[in-house]
Amino acid sequence: MPKIMRSGFRKIKLGMIFFLLFIVMFENIYAQSSTHNEFIPYRKGNKWGFCDYKKNVLTSIVFDSADILEKNLGVISLNGKYGVIDNNNKTVVPLMYDKITLLNNLIITYSGAKCGFYSPNGTEIVSTMYDEITKTCCATILKVCNNNKFGLISTNGNEIIPIKYNSIRLVDESCAIVVEEKKDILINITNNQSICSCSFDYFDNFCNDLAIVKLNNEYGIIDKDCNIRVPIMYNRIYQFKNGLSRVVINGKMGFVNKEGKLVIPLNYQDYDSLFFDIDCGCEPSIKKNTLVKAKRNNKYGFIDKFGNDIIPFFYDNADDNYGFEDLYIIKLKTKWGCMDGLGKLVIPIIYDDIGFQGIHEVPASLIPVILNNKWGCLDKLGKVVIPLDYNHITSFGDNYYVEKNKKWGVFNNKGNLIIPIDYDKIGDMNENMFEIESNSKHGFINKYGTLIIKLKYDYAGGFINGISKVLLNGKYGFINAEGKEYWDDM
Repeated sequence: MPKIMRSGFRKIKLGMIFFLLFIVMFENIYAQSSTHNEFIPYRKGNKWGFCDYKKNVLTSIVFDSADILEKNLGVISLNGKYGVIDNNNKTVVPLMYDKITLLNNLIITYSGAKCGFYSPNGTEIVSTMYDEITKTCCATILKVCNNNKFGLISTNGNEIIPIKYNSIRLVDESCAIVVEEKKDILINITNNQSICSCSFDYFDNFCNDLAIVKLNNEYGIIDKDCNIRVPIMYNRIYQFKNGLSRVVINGKMGFVNKEGKLVIPLNYQDYDSLFFDIDCGCEPSIKKNTLVKAKRNNKYGFIDKFGNDIIPFFYDNADDNYGFEDLYIIKLKTKWGCMDGLGKLVIPIIYDDIGFQGIHEVPASLIPVILNNKWGCLDKLGKVVIPLDYNHITSFGDNYYVEKNKKWGVFNNKGNLIIPIDYDKIGDMNENMFEIESNSKHGFINKYGTLIIKLKYDYAGGFINGISKVLLNGKYGFINAEGKEYWDDM
């Protein structure tokens, strides 16, 4: 065969291979993008059942209501009683309960004031015998309550700790904190025996295997084996942050390490005017701040773990809890700014306030600031990313909601306006869709700012597994993410 022809065949062959690969990739992308919920509540007139994505009816349309419990399981009601059916029209939970919810993949059933639970395959594990069933930090252990007494059971229904305690908090799969006769006791849940040789007046939640305890009005820290890690001798003590715990005696503050050694002497003023027994919040693993806040001679500064002054004690207030890694907020007179971990000023002290109230431990890409009653956002170098032009600003993840002239829009963390400032309300992004409201009508817009579902509904809930519950003309129904409506009014 001539050389030119062989070369031509090779090119054709390679072209065919690339073409086939493209077809496979396209089909995979299409399959992913066209995945639909195939078990959707469907209303015909005033009666309910379930259908698939194409509105093919899967169950009888005889119920008073229908809703999704989880994928392929639906809650139905008839004559005031609730049950569960699956996508094969099989009864999972009989129509006999006053209420049904989902907890840790278990179907919780309620009869009057009592509750029990079923497995997702329809096996009744616990009859309606408890006043309350709540989840714990372990997916296979539940807290139960009867007559204001608490205990623990497994998700198989087996008793772990009898229902006899005034309060109970599961620490992990091995131990729990219980309250008995106004004393906090750490017990082994395998044998229900106390781990510690004594009980405490107060026992905080464990954080990184350490917990604050109180005994005879003095505080210390113990580990899960009840070894004393920080002596029980302080008037106040706080959870570890940046490897150090603040301790206070007679109004003087110092710092101890995780071995309980006082590594920074009690040479500082106690700067907290309020102290609560429950010092909530573990040391965030996502933060890598190297400095800790301190107060001396009525001025604030920051020191390193050796007690060296890094940010001088010159400021009228300070904060290190805003979630921005190695960034420290300082206040001078009435203005706020930020320094880095080397003591360098990175955001000038010109702003009226810095940071989101209430979410100080949530890391953010941008730093919210206010100046002359207008909000905007800076990056960590102090550069304006979202202009200081708005009456309010809040965030959800890396989306920044702004309000101007009573209308809301959304910026991303690059400073791009992804949703125009045209709406009365904007909900949190859920499954890449924002619920929007204007003139009391609801619709949906995607994360690129494209209007997907017109503003026509009187109510709209967030998308879950590709469907949303809506209200139109006084009747509820469900829609998918393309706006397809799953009802037929007769």
